[in-house]
Amino acid sequence: MQQSESRRPQSGFTLIELMVTVAVLVILLAVAIPSMSTFVSSQRVKTSSFDVYAALMYARSEAIKRRSNVSVVSATTDWSSGWTVQDDATAAVLRSQDATKGVVVTASTATITYKLDGRLATGSALVEVASQTNSNQAGRRCLSVDTTGLPKSRTLTGSATCP
Repeated sequence: MQQSESRRPQSGFTLIELMVTVAVLVILLAVAIPSMSTFVSSQRVKTSSFDVYAALMYARSEAIKRRSNVSVVSATTDWSSGWTVQDDATAAVLRSQDATKGVVVTASTATITYKLDGRLATGSALVEVASQTNSNQAGRRCLSVDTTGLPKSRTLTGSATCP
């Protein structure tokens, strides 16, 4: 009696299959990485503009609640180094924001003050948030605060500027 050989099917990848898979992966990454970079920049701009918006809304609500002036203060009109919300009567810091990363935040003034009725103490204010790297691709955002004290946020496209 002759013993028959039992053949098991081979398992695994051949070298050619592995090379094709790696080539397809490299092509997909080459297409995806630039889009990811723009996405990250865009998210940084959105997050920073939300931080400014939240600080303005917080200052407004605290001014109404405390029945005193509350200000959002930065060292200069370049708010990229951070800002604080403080009660003008007691000089107490209510909230602070650290420096932004990868984003330029510029404002028309270094201090935005809310009166006890929630309105701005002087005129209006503008805050523009833009990416440091590719601002046109990542988009820019403009926050405008009129005399009523309510901040409004909008996306800027192309060469548009904060009104």
